[in-house]
Amino acid sequence: MSNAGEVPTRKGCLGPGCLIAVTIAVLVAVGISWFVLSRIRSAVNLYTSPSARQVSVPSVSQADLSSASTKWGELLATLRDSSRVGSFVFTSGELQALLSTTVFKDSVLVDLSGEILNSTFAVRLRDFENPLYDLLLSREITERYANGEVSLQCGIEKGHLITHISHLVLNGRTFDGDALRDAERFVAGSLEYFLQGILQGSEGLNNGAAKGAPIAGRITQAGISNGTLVVDIGALSLDRSNR
Repeated sequence: MSNAGEVPTRKGCLGPGCLIAVTIAVLVAVGISWFVLSRIRSAVNLYTSPSARQVSVPSVSQADLSSASTKWGELLATLRDSSRVGSFVFTSGELQALLSTTVFKDSVLVDLSGEILNSTFAVRLRDFENPLYDLLLSREITERYANGEVSLQCGIEKGHLITHISHLVLNGRTFDGDALRDAERFVAGSLEYFLQGILQGSEGLNNGAAKGAPIAGRITQAGISNGTLVVDIGALSLDRSNR
């Protein structure tokens, strides 16, 4: 029991030593943040340009736009309905038609050849709508363009995304070795994020018992074959015995 008039002990850190420690910690944090952001900005300046390159995007035919819209609608409807399965095939023209309905309509050219997707692009960074860009990069930087070309193989097997880049050029600089593998991991992560964004709005399954279940695994296989993109959707499995 404390005596009358005794000054109660204060908890906390108000001494000069503690303030110095806090100040040092803040300076270290600021220094690390500045280093990370400067590296990001340096990379952005190295691999992007203040202006867009010219991309020769062909005119989209009404036939490709109509068939692509129909197939895409049926694909999403199949994902939403756990009782449906299906296989969907998209040509280069149909993929270009789907792009024509987005902000990338005049800035991304796609061509499917054998098992390879080839693309030429001139994309403004802020058009990716990545919240990290707004957080880490200035408005001036997000107005810059990623100009380049890429050749890659990508696909989905049992819900797992597989990506392999054989050729990548950004702002006139060709990637190879470790730099190409790092870019491959970044692209894989971006595609995974994009895929999940698409599937986010397709998880309302009709089967009451399965409602809310993850559906990425229903895409049993997706990939490029014979110059087309093939997406196979299988039945929803509710078997949890192996988990």
